[in-house]
Order: sequence, then structure tokens, then C-alpha cells
Amino acid sequence: MMNLSIFQRDALCEVANVGVGSAAELISNMTGEAVDIYIPELSVVSFSSITEYLNGGFSGWDSCVMMSFSGEFSGDMCMVFDYQGSSFWAKVFAMDDPQNPVFASDVLLEVGNIIINSCIGATANWLATVLDPDLPVYCSMQSGLSRAVAMNSGAQEKVGINLKL
Repeated sequence: MMNLSIFQRDALCEVANVGVGSAAELISNMTGEAVDIYIPELSVVSFSSITEYLNGGFSGWDSCVMMSFSGEFSGDMCMVFDYQGSSFWAKVFAMDDPQNPVFASDVLLEVGNIIINSCIGATANWLATVLDPDLPVYCSMQSGLSRAVAMNSGAQEKVGINLKL
């Protein structure tokens, strides 16, 4: 199991906090809705226990957006949505207009794209390097979310940053 020092954990949380804060401001400006964020929590998850982690740590999850990035180093970021969060974002972007043809998966893909890209950008800025994000991928629980997350990277361990928006 990967062991992170308290300094490393705090630094990762702070970078995530900066990235998510920037994303929240952007989404708020786009929608005219206030977006509150909370201090992130950090978890180190072994590859073999990713399904258990998702089931235990994300009660009611139903979808996620995954994005790989490359540069001086490469990795994957994943934003997991529960049913309540999915509904919230669909309402925010559809602006409660029943005639608006916005699909929940498209909304979640865009929200995940904005937030993950902001976190990748904050990480690149913090490390004074360039990280190039790939296109985001939407995955639902029905399409095998935990398997897709686990298969998305060859890494044996993943560092999960739990963010509550």
C-alpha cells in the first residue's frame, strides 16, 4: 500500500481544493447558481479493492467521468456522481426547463470535464509542468463503472480525493 506523508496528503488536498474551487467558480458563472464546495478528503486505494471502495465510500453512486492525462507523468482522474448529485447537475444545467433536450449523461460529462480539467490544471501549475488531458469518458453503473475505473489505468494503487460539491 502506498504511504503518503501528512505533507503529501495536505499538498494533494490543497491542489484539489484549488482546482475544484476554480471549477466551482466557472460553473457558477455559467449557470448563475451558487456552487458550494467542501474541503476534500484523501484516500489511498489499492487496485484490488477499488470496487469495495466505490461501494463503501460512494453510497448510491451511479455514474462517473474519467479522464487520463499525460506529460512529465501520466495518470487518471475520476469524478464519481451519486444519484442525488446527478439530479442536481441535470437541474442546474437544464435550468428546470422540461423542453430543454439536455441529457443527464451529457451534463455530467461536461461537469466532470470542467472539474477534472481544473484539477489537472492546478496540478500542472503547482508542479510547473505541462499535463495534457485526454477527452473525458462518461461511465454509468450499468455499464460497469467499477470495472471501467479499474481497467482505465495500469496503476496498482490509486489516490482518491473525495470531493463533495
